[in-house]
Amino acid sequence: MAQLPQQFNSEDVTPSEGFDPIPAAWYPAILTSSDQKSTKNDDGWYANCIYDIVGDQYANRKIFDILNLGNASPKAMEIAYRNLSAICHATGKLSIASTEELHNLPMMVMVKVEPAVMEPDRKTVKYEAKNSIKGWKPMEGGGQAPTPNAGNMQQPSQQFTGAPTPPVATPSTTKAPWDK
Repeated sequence: MAQLPQQFNSEDVTPSEGFDPIPAAWYPAILTSSDQKSTKNDDGWYANCIYDIVGDQYANRKIFDILNLGNASPKAMEIAYRNLSAICHATGKLSIASTEELHNLPMMVMVKVEPAVMEPDRKTVKYEAKNSIKGWKPMEGGGQAPTPNAGNMQQPSQQFTGAPTPPVATPSTTKAPWDK
């Protein structure tokens, strides 16, 4: 039970209508949160990331993503570390000790729409359609991202047409966590 500090009258507040996913496209964004969470089976951990879209008609919309940085699956970790590398390259912060160092740095994110998932009966929705992030790149023109409260400044700069060109990685003598 949640005890409210005072009597709540729902007639005083406009009801939420929910959110439909935003269209698939590249959007200016900042990473605002990256909390470390344990996996469901408690055999690893992930960074629970929240991005805020900034500077266009979808300003202040939140997009959620996870990075499986400690996982029993070497493939899941490889994907997560490659995505983390893309985020680092997109923000220009190439060496980090914590994902918090990437917070509030401007970047472009490729937002995808994942369709709703139906129950086996094909009549009931198990999960509603949602957005996910499938790519990261530096801000176009190398400029700063608009502030999160900039409002309706511009349309997304490029519609989603496929994966971005990944940054060129330089060889490293440090082994990746999934290499044994």
